[in-house]
Formats: sequence, structure tokens, C-alpha cells
Amino acid sequence: MIRNTIRLAALLLCALPLGAMAQELSEHGFKPAPAVGDWWCYSDGAQATVYVSGIANAAAFQTDAANAFSQALGQRYGYKGGANCTYMANGSETQRKTAIASFRASGKTVIDTGWTVTVQTIAASPTVLPPLQTAPPPTAETAPAGNKNPFVCVADTASVPGAAADAPLYVTAPFDVAMPPPGVVHAWRSHLADQYHVTTDSANCSRRNEAQRAQLETRLAKAGSRVVRVDWKP
Repeated sequence: MIRNTIRLAALLLCALPLGAMAQELSEHGFKPAPAVGDWWCYSDGAQATVYVSGIANAAAFQTDAANAFSQALGQRYGYKGGANCTYMANGSETQRKTAIASFRASGKTVIDTGWTVTVQTIAASPTVLPPLQTAPPPTAETAPAGNKNPFVCVADTASVPGAAADAPLYVTAPFDVAMPPPGVVHAWRSHLADQYHVTTDSANCSRRNEAQRAQLETRLAKAGSRVVRVDWKP
């Protein structure tokens, strides 16, 4: 079951598209567009109860879909926390079933909400990301103490249309921060654009436990010289 969980983490890492905040950079000639596929979402796996959505074919940005699902959970269940959404051209139902089985095997209560990613559900829950300069900085009073699943941010620029196969893979060291997940992703993508002139549909941040970080390190080792270690946190 641990092996299935690690495999799931690898699948989710590779299926997270660019949020609506990204802007076109003329030197790349790339304007981000919604990703089309069979989308489904799940809530914070660190909590005792995990909420999952149904599957729907849609064109969406990951940040918009995740924000919409999180807000829908708050309205329906009083949920407080972030969410993740993923898509695949096919095989999403198998991926979703594997995720649900993994969550249950780890002792989580799983609630299948029936909610789906559509133009209508996203429009009903607009993405609201705070400006980077107003994001609250982590402090000794607000930063989570002893968190065992810190954030790691990754961006694989080989996914940018027209990029070379050896385009860099940017990755941060694990860090804790007192900021909602959408704000962390927003800050990471802004940093990539400002410091590296990079816009990519795989730039994302999520919490990873030790097993998931070990799996990521294995992937990075295979990438070899492509990896750029970024000393950054929001």
C-alpha cells in the first residue's frame, strides 16, 4: 500500500497545470491555456476526513479548480483547508480509486461528494489569491510547529511547449509556512517568473511526507543535471 501511495504521488505531481495568475512571457512565446482532461479533486490528505469529487471532462486551470472545490466543501461541510485537483486524458477513474483506497488504508474517512469540475462550479467559486506583497510572513507564533509534512515546490520546464528535453526541473527544499496552499503556489509561480523568467504548467507546491519526498528525490536523481535546487520559501 505504501508503494501505491508513492506511485499516486508521482502521478499527481505530473498532472498539475498552471493557474490563472500566470502571464505570458514574450521570450517564451507561450500563453497559458486551461488544461483539458478528466478532472477530479481531493481535500487535504493530512486531515482525518478526506473529501473527493467525481470525475468530469473539463477545461480548467488547477488553481481555479482546487479553489472551487475547497470553497464548495466549506459551504457544504464546513471544511477548512486546501484542496488538490488533477486531470488525465484517460485513466482518471483508476487513479481516483487508487487514491481512495490509499486514503482508507491509512485510516482516513473518505467522503465521495459527487461535486465535479465544470465551468459552472468554477464560476460559482472564483479564485481569490492575495497579492504577493500582502501575504502574511511566517512567524514563530503562526508557523506550524513540528509539522511532519512540509511543503515542497516543483516546476518541470520541459513541459513548456517548444522546450528542450533537458529543460531544467526546479525544486525547493522542504519548508513550513503559515499560508494557505493557493497562496504558496501563487508565490512560487511569481518567483519563477520574476527570477527565472519561467512559466510552466507543472509549477506546483504541496505537502509531502517522508516517503513522498524520498520518491521525489529518486525522480530528481534520474533527472541528473536538469535539476536546479532553489533556496526559496514564501
